[in-house]
Amino acid sequence: MAEKKLKEHIVSFRIPKEQAAIVTKMLEDQPILGVKSINQFFRKIGRDHLAGRLAYKNPEHATVDTDVLD
Repeated sequence: MAEKKLKEHIVSFRIPKEQAAIVTKMLEDQPILGVKSINQFFRKIGRDHLAGRLAYKNPEHATVDTDVLD
């Protein structure tokens, strides 16, 4: 029997309705090519970060837990 290999890794998380409304407004005001949903927006952010196209303005923010911010 062939060894099983993970082809893709699924990433999933929830955001509050208020933040979803902010993202929806952002996408209406400043459309992004190929981004038609909140899910696509966060997928693009993650992939852009991994590709080195996004970085923290303040490197210290990388060490802050976003669940305690707001």
